[in-house]
Amino acid sequence: MGAVTLIAILCLLLVGMVAIASRVFGGSWLAPIAFFPGIWFVYLSAPLVLAPHFYLSASAILIITAIIVFWFIGSMLALAMPLLSAPLPRSGGIQVKENVCCSRALVFCGLVSIVSFVYLTLMPILDLLGPMVPSSALGVLEGVEDLARDSAFKRYREFSVPGLVQNVMVMLTYTACLAAGSMLACTRPIRISSYLWAVGVTLPLVALVGHGVVQNTKATVLYAVVLYLSGYALAEAGSKDVLRRFFRLSYLVIGIVLVIAAGSLFLWMQQTRYSENPLTMADAYNLFLVYAVGYLGGFSYWLDHYYPASQTTGGSQTFFLVFKILGLRSSTTLPVQQPKMLYRDLETNVNTAFADLMLDFGLLGLLFFLSGCAFLMSICYRAFVRGSLLPIAILALFYASSLWSFTTSIAKYSTIVGAVVIFQILIMRLPSGSR
Repeated sequence: MGAVTLIAILCLLLVGMVAIASRVFGGSWLAPIAFFPGIWFVYLSAPLVLAPHFYLSASAILIITAIIVFWFIGSMLALAMPLLSAPLPRSGGIQVKENVCCSRALVFCGLVSIVSFVYLTLMPILDLLGPMVPSSALGVLEGVEDLARDSAFKRYREFSVPGLVQNVMVMLTYTACLAAGSMLACTRPIRISSYLWAVGVTLPLVALVGHGVVQNTKATVLYAVVLYLSGYALAEAGSKDVLRRFFRLSYLVIGIVLVIAAGSLFLWMQQTRYSENPLTMADAYNLFLVYAVGYLGGFSYWLDHYYPASQTTGGSQTFFLVFKILGLRSSTTLPVQQPKMLYRDLETNVNTAFADLMLDFGLLGLLFFLSGCAFLMSICYRAFVRGSLLPIAILALFYASSLWSFTTSIAKYSTIVGAVVIFQILIMRLPSGSR
């Protein structure tokens, strides 16, 4: 057993103990004190189990472990502070369920998803195909592949920027994903048909997957899933047995099927994007590992090879929107994503959100910044479970950022921030079912 492997195992054990202790103090796996360490226990375990041959740095493991410890400390400081407001009759999670379990929320999800699917998926396909309709399904598939390849070429080679209408449609569909995820945690109202309910809960995901296929953007599909789960977490906030439900056999089977389906879709996107020859089973499996667990190796390689020579970005990645609004254009130029070698010719452009934070604040700054974030998130969560709906957007961003942290900083994407703000307004405006 090598030194790096031994350090990884010891750190993983420490992270696991911190996660369990956090669950005890937080009372729920959805409490920020436990959610972040719990997620990163999984994110650390998966690469070590599935891809032990990928590049791995002891420094990366130690830094992530230190982050978890500082997160725990910041959260405990928040838990030690008494909240002056008295508990309200209904928690924020229950109110979210009450407000999204209505016909208005269902109509919002359905209309936004249908318009989005037509505008962002069907219209580009119809424009590409033109008046000549292919005589077979294979012809349609080839046309979609050409469209996806052209979209990727324009985005990466010509640096084309999506238009305002497209960004607004994507933002609204992300909001619908948050609402649909919250609806998934609800008991279907008797007055709403089960078929309509199922369509409303799933249509936002379908719309964004279709857009991701046409644009050849894996991030769009992942964002849809991340926001969907964030909405579910908001509706279940305060629950003590949420993890037990996810360990049901039916949920595990569905999860495995979805992972395989997503992996297959991403492999198709990759092959379409670069016009590669058909993949062998070995190549497909290796690429799947790169997509699924390459982030830890990417962070390790970045830390060992790029970070020492990198220039600090002074907060422009973490507070990208603030810098952009204030017109600090020189500070909003983000670093180029260099390739990170994982194993032989396998590489990734992912280096986790921790790389962005280290570029912004340095190592010590990263630890104290996340400790402060843990303090703030725990305060917001306590207010939320006591009935306040004001922290909805902050908590939605927290859940989304934690789930997305294996890739990069979520603050770079204004559509995500806009989506959670709209969701906040939507929840505040929708009538509660109990009123």
